[in-house]
Amino acid sequence: GGFAAAQGSTPGARSAARPSIMQFSSLLAFTEYLPITAMIEATEPVVNPFAAVVIQLIITYATKIFIHSGLSLLVHGYYDNVNSGRFTPTSSGGDLLVKRARQAHENSFEALIVFAVSVGLAVHAGVGGELLERLSTAFVAARLAYVPVYLAAFNTPLSIVRSAVWGFGFIACLRICYHALLAIEG
Repeated sequence: GGFAAAQGSTPGARSAARPSIMQFSSLLAFTEYLPITAMIEATEPVVNPFAAVVIQLIITYATKIFIHSGLSLLVHGYYDNVNSGRFTPTSSGGDLLVKRARQAHENSFEALIVFAVSVGLAVHAGVGGELLERLSTAFVAARLAYVPVYLAAFNTPLSIVRSAVWGFGFIACLRICYHALLAIEG
């Protein structure tokens, strides 16, 4: 029916050309073997997934409203809402900190999108309970740590810490997607 009939092909022929859910879940199976996976999935559940999405939304806007704007006021004495992202290549000191605050805010938006989609997919697939709460809590913990670490990461060792904290949250999202795809395969 539907699209397949309009294309003049059989439903079986169309689905054979389409990748299966199993192929997608196989792409994420590598996360089973990451040493950090056990730690992420053992996180004590503190927040439910929907609250975690709201918390990440708050982190995203708090980073802009309080941290980026506040640092701009401290460094420059004002907040330039017209050119809030303009920095010269020679930015240093306080200017660099303001720039990093803006970048942390932008990264928080990216994380919000990935996490919200992951949670939506998991809920739609019927993944819930303690596992989803553990993964959501791990993500929120990583994001709460990420902004201060991002602001402080002015050198290579701290940038490695920043990347590790980011990776912790991203792997939590990948695990949510992996469990959702497994549930859909059912």
